Amino acid sequence: MKDNELPYFPAYPRRWLGSQNVSAMPLIAEGAYWRLLNHQWIDGSVPQRPLKLLRVSAVEWRSIWRHLRPCFHKIAGSDRMVNPQLERIRDEVIESRRKHAESGAKGAAVRWGSNGDPIAAPSPRHSDPIAIDSSKRKEKERESTKEKKEGGSVGTSTTYVRRSSSVLSGELPRDHVDHAFCDEHFSHCVPRAVHAKLTDRLAPKYDGDRNRARSELIAWYPQAIAQAGPGHVMSADAFRWWSAAFDRSFASALPTGTAGDSIEAQAERLREMLQHDDSDPLLGVSHGRK
Repeated sequence: MKDNELPYFPAYPRRWLGSQNVSAMPLIAEGAYWRLLNHQWIDGSVPQRPLKLLRVSAVEWRSIWRHLRPCFHKIAGSDRMVNPQLERIRDEVIESRRKHAESGAKGAAVRWGSNGDPIAAPSPRHSDPIAIDSSKRKEKERESTKEKKEGGSVGTSTTYVRRSSSVLSGELPRDHVDHAFCDEHFSHCVPRAVHAKLTDRLAPKYDGDRNRARSELIAWYPQAIAQAGPGHVMSADAFRWWSAAFDRSFASALPTGTAGDSIEAQAERLREMLQHDDSDPLLGVSHGRK
């Protein structure tokens, strides 16, 4: 099966219904969003004016697009667009399939040898269909128990996807559930309070459209981490670190008077807002969990 013929993508109902973008959509926009995601998974992208795919008029599409704009990025030099989060999910599914295929090939080589002949005859236990069925059932039960303990989904491998306002985010470890974004190693995270503050600062660039600002920030966080370089260790003060990175990337592009106070002043205000909490390893506050 080719990469673009993957028959499924992971979907998480709790994340979908809890998404700020989705919860603000009327039903017609939410249905259009879901249909476009499915077409993107099959075709790799969707038209910027998908009137035929959605079977809507131009007037209806303009009304729908107001709600979907933060969820899609236009492809330069093309009349098509993509949902970036769905493409990250596609990459992870492809990589997972590749690793499983390599692991299967190695296991087959060990079990059967390089010439394809069995190293030894199957044991009676494994030649008995009833025993095989019982063995598989017990193995599934063990995997289910293990995944429940680790907070994963039953029957699927646990894949951590960065939290975003889009649909397809996976569950995060407990210590990170109040973070708007975490990298794959959970070494660079954006607490929700920091994400909200940066959204306030970026929204004027998009005429106050906070959904657009959130979407742009989620797409920008991995770039900021990459610019920090390999082996970079994030400072304990997450707000100061992300504010400095934000200023380097966005301050010059903001309308006059919207760059905000100094980093020190913003950090002090944020600490005052959260002064009754205990401690967070990245922000200096707790989220009320024990």
